[in-house]
Amino acid sequence: SFPFLSSTVYYVRARATDGAVGPWTSPANVKNFTTSLATASFWAPVSGSVMNRSGFKLWINKVSGATGYDIQISTNSSFSPALYTISPPDANINPTYYVYDYAGKPGQSALNLNTVYYFRVRSKNGSQTGAYSSYITINTGTPAVNLTNVVNGTTYAPTYVIKAALTSGATNYTLQLSTTSNFSAIVYNVTQTGINFDVSSVSNRGVTLYARVRVNGLSFTGSVNNFILNGTPTATISSPSNGATIDYGTYFYIASNYPTTALTYYYEADVVNTFNSGGLILVTTTNAHGGISLGLAPTTVYYVRARAQITASGLYSAWSSIITVTTTSSARLASSPFSTGSSVADPLSQPTSTVFYGPNPFTDYIRVSGNSGGGISTVSAFDMSGKVIELKATADGFVNTSALSKGVYMLQVAFDDGTVSKVKVVKE
Repeated sequence: SFPFLSSTVYYVRARATDGAVGPWTSPANVKNFTTSLATASFWAPVSGSVMNRSGFKLWINKVSGATGYDIQISTNSSFSPALYTISPPDANINPTYYVYDYAGKPGQSALNLNTVYYFRVRSKNGSQTGAYSSYITINTGTPAVNLTNVVNGTTYAPTYVIKAALTSGATNYTLQLSTTSNFSAIVYNVTQTGINFDVSSVSNRGVTLYARVRVNGLSFTGSVNNFILNGTPTATISSPSNGATIDYGTYFYIASNYPTTALTYYYEADVVNTFNSGGLILVTTTNAHGGISLGLAPTTVYYVRARAQITASGLYSAWSSIITVTTTSSARLASSPFSTGSSVADPLSQPTSTVFYGPNPFTDYIRVSGNSGGGISTVSAFDMSGKVIELKATADGFVNTSALSKGVYMLQVAFDDGTVSKVKVVKE
């Protein structure tokens, strides 16, 4: 065995000896042969490495006699198909290694993110092409994308625009904000093609928010930042809609994206949009997102606005935009006294009375309003079999009807001054 050089022409001659040395083969009988090109191989990177998708170096063990190399890239080990076959020219960068800088050269696109690629190489010269090497794998990995304009602990204006770092290969960006550092309470989760995120819609103000960003739906591998949006968000009345015609017992609600951490919601309703008529209705509630009836009078146009109290020390949101609603008379009920078994007016008819019941029919509550007999003492509901169910009423006249099944009832309300009012009601 002789350590022949790669891709080299060798001439061979021989002579005999039996103690005496014979002559060499005559020149006419000298033989020659050419060795094949040796199989090239990668010196670096190590197979399984995670590399930057748009720029990394491939180190090839130089092969004697080679004047160039072919590099094949695929997403499978059979190289079927090969995505690219790159034929870089030889370069004597190093006497031992040929270094190829994979950096998106013409005809060579940047690789996808978070993908395993297979690489193999072969040597060549003007007359020979070597066999392909064993493959190595390179994972382009998940880029660590960071925010470029958020300084930890800084308080920003509510109109602040958060920017993600422009990332090669990214087709979209996702920004998440959370009130917890482990992102168990996400309050903002937006995916878009641009790097600028308008967070003015985030209603969590005055509290620490944690932020992270990712690209192409991959994992969050960048830094987590924290900041505060100052000010308090404006409450928005989500229901009823502006200009609606409503039952006067209709519930009003704040938009559901408003923080449920608000301590109290305030509603103002008035017949003038300056809220100074002297007949201002002010209602407060701690119900989540402000669900409450305002006790409006029937057949009236009202202007309504709302705001939220954020902290016990008196931090309030701005007043919402003003909406107008018109109440109907369809839920106002007669409350003329009648004895058991006596006839009752149609519950949807509305003769003049100082006590009103509504809405009717109802689903979960009914409100008693307009009485001049003081507070409510007791509330009793009689079903059509005569069975009585005792109900509870709040100080502002809301009767909890959760104990009632669907059906028709005679509702009897006793007031603190001893007067009693009865009316037929329907639960749907």
